Amino acid sequence: MKRFLTLMKRFKKLGLFALGLLSVVPSALAPVPAIAQSTPDIFRDSAGNVYVQNAAATTLASGGRRIITNEPLTRSIRAGFCGELVISTSTTLPAIGNAWTVGTTNVSRPTTTVTNREALPTCRNAAFVPAASGSFVDATTPGRDRVVLTGYAPGQSYQVQFTGINSSQTVTQNQCGFFRLSNTQTNPLPTQLTINGSAVTVASLPVAAPPLCQRQSNGSYIRYVPTP
Repeated sequence: MKRFLTLMKRFKKLGLFALGLLSVVPSALAPVPAIAQSTPDIFRDSAGNVYVQNAAATTLASGGRRIITNEPLTRSIRAGFCGELVISTSTTLPAIGNAWTVGTTNVSRPTTTVTNREALPTCRNAAFVPAASGSFVDATTPGRDRVVLTGYAPGQSYQVQFTGINSSQTVTQNQCGFFRLSNTQTNPLPTQLTINGSAVTVASLPVAAPPLCQRQSNGSYIRYVPTP
């Protein structure tokens, strides 16, 4: 009888131990929540808007915030009183190239170059003094590229497209530290961009849910990162 009771106690302990295992196993096999995948520094959303964030945004902000497109640069230039179109370098246009399209006419860099300031034709009272025989390059200022195209209607604006020079646009970093390049029907993004010196094909960018930047009641901004 005593031996029987001892065996019963042992079976009871083993049963409790088995029940403990059953209570532990389900928790160990419970599904682990999915870990949010980090989005790349440059990506696009489903609407074609392009986002620059993280390290790429920091580099872009320190580099002047300019993004180069694969679209030719076009500027509207108004002819002067002598019918001249002046194309010259500036802080925003460091190079002007050697060929342009004025309206629908292709124009090449003139072969006449003026290096002497005294011989440089200047527009006075709707006439060049001294007289200009045609278009010319003003090379009187070292380091400045200046082309004067003649024969246009005074005071009229012309669309001048620069051959071999792409346009660029300045983008603004938002309060949450990332850039957003909008893609709309009236102003679609070009097929290719140059961001931080690297060529980026918009159609080849990975698609991800965009981050959100919201203003809080205290005036600060908070960035929400979507979880896939």
